[in-house]
Amino acid sequence: MTNTAYVLLSIVVGIGSATQLAMLGAMGRERGPYEATWVSILGTIAGLAAVVVVRSLRGNQPDLPSPLDSGWPFVAVLAVCVVALLLSVRGLDPYFVLCGLFATAYLLSVGYVVPHIGAALFLGAATGGTLLGSAVFDHLGAFGAEPHETTLLRAAGLSVILLGVVMVRFAP
Repeated sequence: MTNTAYVLLSIVVGIGSATQLAMLGAMGRERGPYEATWVSILGTIAGLAAVVVVRSLRGNQPDLPSPLDSGWPFVAVLAVCVVALLLSVRGLDPYFVLCGLFATAYLLSVGYVVPHIGAALFLGAATGGTLLGSAVFDHLGAFGAEPHETTLLRAAGLSVILLGVVMVRFAP
């Protein structure tokens, strides 16, 4: 994978973070910020447990101390989180169960991408993606939020951030 591909992946992960932010805001309006955070964390843990279980089934056991050195404890964690998540989102739109998966993707991408392109470029690109996605969601009023029109000044600010990412990418 080239550095450009890693940067693009970081931007996509940032857009996922913007999606998570918008979903958290919607759940916060509906249920409250603590409850929204609870749903998101359950989804994040469930997502990570699912990744470990799938990797274990493929023969790639976790490099953790016993008893966490196999996938089976993660099956239990996954089951508990899924049940708690399904109970927690009752009365909300079903897609909110996906909210925490964006954090799972972000955290996994940090461990995968940062060794290749560095923390500064990853964080800059992910932040640029988060701002880009957030600006689109604001403009659309996504997830029931009050729309905030994309103005020329907002677009210029976003362009400055993305220019910064390009500058970090090509700096010696």
